[in-house]
Amino acid sequence: MPPPFPNIERVSKLTALGVVINDRLTSTDHVTELLASCTKLVYAMQVLKTHGLPHQSLQDVFRATVEAKLLYTAPAWSGFCTAADRVRLKSFLRRWLKLGYRNPDSPDLDSLFSDSDEQFFDRINHNSQHTERVAIDSVI
Repeated sequence: MPPPFPNIERVSKLTALGVVINDRLTSTDHVTELLASCTKLVYAMQVLKTHGLPHQSLQDVFRATVEAKLLYTAPAWSGFCTAADRVRLKSFLRRWLKLGYRNPDSPDLDSLFSDSDEQFFDRINHNSQHTERVAIDSVI
């Protein structure tokens, strides 16, 4: 390790736009915090269930809260997932599928990540204000 700069603290991880980046460039710390946060959301869903929210509405709430949180910035961190991270994420989704909060026809984790990546790159590709596209268009 190079010597530290004066008055600058060296850290092993930092959070940028909700994504935890560690010094090993893996998403393990992010997945740990993400699963802890999603577990709290699922507890809130269990409260909704005990208050009589219909089954289909529970699945909609799960998709709008938990799956959305899992997919937030997924193109930035999903590629850094270790095999153990993916096992933990798949296990989490499988558990809530068994409990009925997740629709059985929902795509698996790999498909969710792949679709998220594809949507992200499609938005960039079709954005006329994107810097690379503007540069290419000005050359043509």
